[in-house]
Amino acid sequence: MRRIRNFFPPLILLEAINECCKQNVARKASDSPPNPNQTPEEKFRTFVNKMAHICDHQPHGDTVTALTVLQDNGRVLYAFASNRRTRQNLLKTKTGILSVLNILKENLQAETSQSDEVLHDKLIREILSLNTVRVQCYLSALSKELKACIKACNTGNISKESKSASYPAILSGY
Repeated sequence: MRRIRNFFPPLILLEAINECCKQNVARKASDSPPNPNQTPEEKFRTFVNKMAHICDHQPHGDTVTALTVLQDNGRVLYAFASNRRTRQNLLKTKTGILSVLNILKENLQAETSQSDEVLHDKLIREILSLNTVRVQCYLSALSKELKACIKACNTGNISKESKSASYPAILSGY
């Protein structure tokens, strides 16, 4: 029984994260961890999907972005299309995508490539700066759920029934 109680706080946190992120859908390929068995073509498709994903930086927005990569006379063209964007928002997204691509380009063209950690940090910073609104929304929702959870734990308003009822809800997102 004591072991079960030790798992209760992390499970409540997991439930709060699931509620906050509305993850009642199956994971998409772009959310998957890197697969070392991917062919180069599959890796490139994953890369393109992730690039399109970072373009949609409004939380719960109705914007959808498509990204394609074309070869034209030895040049590589990245073309993206998006619905429901103002010209200013489209330019911001274009600038963000170009920044990410330039970080990758500089690393490939450098005499000595940066370590994976340094490159990862640069890319994450750029992506987070583009997605600040989305991240702030998720953090705000998570903070609200955590405060409610802590309050419920401190006041003892968690009955045995609600504890046992929480387990299936927590696991339903997976």
